[in-house]
Amino acid sequence: MENWGLAGPIGGGVVGLGLILEVSLRYITYLYLTTSDDAALERLDLIQISLVAVGSVLTGLLFRAMIIAGFDNRRPGFWGWIGIVISGLRTLFLTFTTVSLLFPSLAVPLALVKIELRELNNQLPQDMGDGLTLYRAYLKGAEMWYYYWVDYPLEVGERVYFEDSLNINSEITQDICTDMHGYFLGGVESINYEYNFPNETVFAALSNHTCFAFMDSN
Repeated sequence: MENWGLAGPIGGGVVGLGLILEVSLRYITYLYLTTSDDAALERLDLIQISLVAVGSVLTGLLFRAMIIAGFDNRRPGFWGWIGIVISGLRTLFLTFTTVSLLFPSLAVPLALVKIELRELNNQLPQDMGDGLTLYRAYLKGAEMWYYYWVDYPLEVGERVYFEDSLNINSEITQDICTDMHGYFLGGVESINYEYNFPNETVFAALSNHTCFAFMDSN
């Protein structure tokens, strides 16, 4: 039987800390989805950055302690190496997440975008207010897709409003370009909304070229 020494409890600490962070970040994501107040969103930004930063530091310290304990007058066995690799990947992921939150223009690889959207989907469907329910988020190739249910029929004249919901002249869309700059640099080609009404489906799209042009002009 493999002797874990202190590496076992330390590895358990890494797993436990990871679970705490995951639950906390899921709750923060829920608050993001259900909050529209700008001041509250700014506080959430600060809380999220602080939480991830502290988590990455603590995970890094635990990972270092696990390495030291694992090589204490011996070599780690198979499960020891598995724990070290998992802990190392967790540390790298949290560190990159912290840096990307602090520097939104940092390119985010598509693989990480898939992970983020998978985590988001775990909390869907979610009522977004005004009759909209976000029920799925998906990376289709290099396109980000968000799917909404709308609980009322599309009326004459409303199609233009929804098709124009990602117009670059709106402040909300400009904020999306700023916040998603790193995603576009990392390979995301467009952000797409699909609104599913009881009687019709309407689409809206925002391309990376549109956002790049906006960012270059500001």
